[in-house]
Amino acid sequence: MTLVRLTQTTALVAVLSACEARADKLTIQEDEGERTIEGNVLTSDSAGNLLFESRDARHWVVTKDKIVKHEKSATPTPLWKAPELKAALAKEYGKDFKVTETGHYMIVHSCSVDTAREAGKLLNRAQGQFFFFFERKSGFKLQKPKQPLIAVVFEDRRQYQEHVSKFIGRTAEMTLGVFIPSVNRIYLYNAFGGDEGRRVEMASKVNSQFARQMSGHMLEQNISTLIHEAIHQVAYNTGFHNRKLVELPLWLVEGMAMYFETTDVNAKHGWKGGKTINPGRAELFRASYRNYERGFIEDLLVRDDRLRDPATASEGYALAWTFTYYLLKHHQKEYMDFVKLINARKEFSSYSRSARLADFEKAFKKSPSEMEDEFLEGVKKLLDGK
Repeated sequence: MTLVRLTQTTALVAVLSACEARADKLTIQEDEGERTIEGNVLTSDSAGNLLFESRDARHWVVTKDKIVKHEKSATPTPLWKAPELKAALAKEYGKDFKVTETGHYMIVHSCSVDTAREAGKLLNRAQGQFFFFFERKSGFKLQKPKQPLIAVVFEDRRQYQEHVSKFIGRTAEMTLGVFIPSVNRIYLYNAFGGDEGRRVEMASKVNSQFARQMSGHMLEQNISTLIHEAIHQVAYNTGFHNRKLVELPLWLVEGMAMYFETTDVNAKHGWKGGKTINPGRAELFRASYRNYERGFIEDLLVRDDRLRDPATASEGYALAWTFTYYLLKHHQKEYMDFVKLINARKEFSSYSRSARLADFEKAFKKSPSEMEDEFLEGVKKLLDGK
């Protein structure tokens, strides 16, 4: 359950500035050869480096030395409409994949159509729940995605890792699903395809009860991962998160996805909207919070290392979920103000320690230290249902 931000170059972060969007045709040099993409320049700098949005809503950070040819146009190029997007995806992925349109999504898949449609049902429900909670319940103004969102579902884990590793390297081996903001696609796989499916089949021949338990765990994990990545994608495509390579606090991004991910085996399709106590995350928090040193909330706010370091990631994610859950239960308005402050930051600017703290204190009207005392006292009651 991972969000990966691709930074094709870090040199642009401090120097790019916003400009009028133009419709352009851009030919760039890649390792495999030249590629031509159509779309719009979103931002540029005086050195000629560009942030370019192609017609499938993918973002490309292109340094001047990689630009082979740049044909400029005076009129904006719209994103592809559904039929154009479907045709482009079919061409991109080839004959071994199908493209199934379902609701607000395009599912590119090597798995069965039935599996793709089941994934589509959950993806559409996740988007609907996200809109319902933030617009109807929280008054946060969201934008509808400009085109169908794209999810790629592979038949098995091997195929998934092989494809995703092209973007994130060996990190793919540690993921069950991923959303990559710059590519703007979710990548998932059929939990019961390939080797995983064969293991369940073999287990059922030895111990049917164990096989059922294994299948139930795999299904629950698969649903949770799908919802988690779906929330990342919808948050970045509705204006809840600023997708233009802004440095966002990782606890905020992951905490939001975890807030919705909680499954419910008794609900239709195994999920009814999340927003409830996440048993796994809560258990990890209970097991670790007594070891927290003074200042742990400030540390969570200003450093992403706690969630990125494999040695502390599980505990870090548990804290991010618990803190998000607490804030949305007890400080929902202030939380929304905090998100708006972050989104209003200048695009491509770094998010310093002092700026992170200042935004938090402005939104919540208290310091991280003051919030820490309140949080530790209140969250135990919240998790115990009091």
